[in-house]
Amino acid sequence: MFKLYLILIIIVEFIFPQISDGCYLFSPIISLPEEDEIFQTILIDTSGNILHEWSHECSVASTPYLLPDSTLLRPCKLTPPLFDVGGAGGLIQLISWGNEVIWEFQLMNNEESQHHDIEYLPNGNILLISWDMKSQADALLAGKLSHTGDLWSEKIIEITPILPDSAIVVWEWHLWDHLIQDNDSTLDNYGILSQHPELLDINFALTSNEGPLPPQFTNPDMIHLNAIDYNPTLDQIVISSRKTNEIYIIDHSTNSAEAASHNGGNSGVGGDLLYRWGNSSIYDRGSITDKILYAPHSVNWIEDDGLIVFNNGVNRPSGDYSSVEIIILPIIETGSYEIFYNEPYMPQFPNNSYNINENYFTQSQGGAFQLNNGNILITISNMKIILEIDATGEILWQYYYNGNGNLSRAQKYEFNYFTAPIDGDINSDLLVNILDVIICVNMILDLIPPLEIADINQDGAVDILDVVILVNIILN
Repeated sequence: MFKLYLILIIIVEFIFPQISDGCYLFSPIISLPEEDEIFQTILIDTSGNILHEWSHECSVASTPYLLPDSTLLRPCKLTPPLFDVGGAGGLIQLISWGNEVIWEFQLMNNEESQHHDIEYLPNGNILLISWDMKSQADALLAGKLSHTGDLWSEKIIEITPILPDSAIVVWEWHLWDHLIQDNDSTLDNYGILSQHPELLDINFALTSNEGPLPPQFTNPDMIHLNAIDYNPTLDQIVISSRKTNEIYIIDHSTNSAEAASHNGGNSGVGGDLLYRWGNSSIYDRGSITDKILYAPHSVNWIEDDGLIVFNNGVNRPSGDYSSVEIIILPIIETGSYEIFYNEPYMPQFPNNSYNINENYFTQSQGGAFQLNNGNILITISNMKIILEIDATGEILWQYYYNGNGNLSRAQKYEFNYFTAPIDGDINSDLLVNILDVIICVNMILDLIPPLEIADINQDGAVDILDVVILVNIILN
């Protein structure tokens, strides 16, 4: 009978997919705060109950992250920004569960500014996306046509945090080192675009209102990177660009000097693009009808051979709706990516695509992550909606945030993700409440065996002093 019951449970769970266990983290992006605005990062459970809140003095720039020790890592907005456009940040903070700022680092000056996303690395370092200021003279010398004013290129830097308020740059990659143009043969970066998919055409936007060509378009933000994710197995970085409508993979196994050099595409050590996807027309291996991504945000690895992309769908020919694309990468044993002569990078079409019945759209931000159980976590930023769908596209969970601002890309964490217990959270539900007090009292009364986690003051015994500390934690 028990075996039959167990089989029935397995069948039910297979037929009726479940919401994955865990908690959701998000932080509203508030571009135009009201006077005395309180900025928050919020952790909720699958019922929408608030498990924990952090309060801040400034808005998040993109996406906050919880680290396994329960500390919060967030990119946030310095005011006023020197590079004033969506996603501007300039400040990175590490904040304790108790809302104490442990470390913060500012990266914003006339030459550079952190913006949008960050990535925490296994070694404790952090990858940042930063604008990289170039003058009009720089732009013209690099083959930019008809350009006036400054131009904001991009760079990726890796920093080692130094408590309490500094950092050391240990690695950097500059887009400016990996440009091509086919207009001026006297310049070093002259070439045939279709023969060099590993390089970005500096003039990709000349026929579009998306690019920096005054007076047609006055925003100097060249490609507007907006998301970054790291693959520790491959030692590679993936990034997404709103303006080129592409995603890119670059090598992180290089040193900074090697990252500035060329690798001829898929051979040798260098910082050229290892892979790109979404808009093959800008390297002359496709037409505008082959375009798949429309102002994408949030590209993330799926294990070592796949990517998931939030495709905002801005100016999509079939209408403005957001979708999620999953692709299987044409990766080969060397860690590079197969590409055939005069053909674009594969796949031709997404391996899986979720348009959620074309009912959801966000012009900016937004995100998609594949969870451990195969479900997909989606954030529709402007609509302030978080969704969890299964592999068939069925919506399993939906949450609407009714507060001020738009939602940044939500994260989800399983409870076993956390490696360090929160003080007072005896039952490991990420809450310190009356249940923890009851458990502690039961231990004192010898009704259940004592646990080390309940010895909050670490005096070697679970006693009334621990209960007092628990009550103070709850009241505070």
